[in-house]
Order: sequence, then C-alpha cells, then structure tokens
Amino acid sequence: MQLRKKTLLIIGAALISLIVVLYATASTILLHDFHNLEAQYVRQDVARALGRIR
Repeated sequence: MQLRKKTLLIIGAALISLIVVLYATASTILLHDFHNLEAQYVRQDVARALGRIR
C-alpha cells in the first residue's frame, strides 16, 4: 500500500473516531441535562397542582 493511501486511511479513521467520541459525549451530557430539566418542570407542575387543590 502506498504511503498516501496509508496516511489518508489513518487520518480518516482518526476523524471518524473523533466524531464518534464527540457525539457520544455531547449526547450523554445533553440527555442528562434534559432529564434534570424535565424533572424540575414536573416538580413545579405537581407543586402548582397541589396548591390549586388545597
């Protein structure tokens, strides 16, 4: 295999690996944040509903 092909293959594999790692990290962080935000909204809605009932 020529040096040019090896270089392109290594760079391509590195870029794909980087994209996969960045996607996994970003999705984990965002899912965690959205979960916390949703839990906060649920607590607020339940408190508001209980306030209306009492």
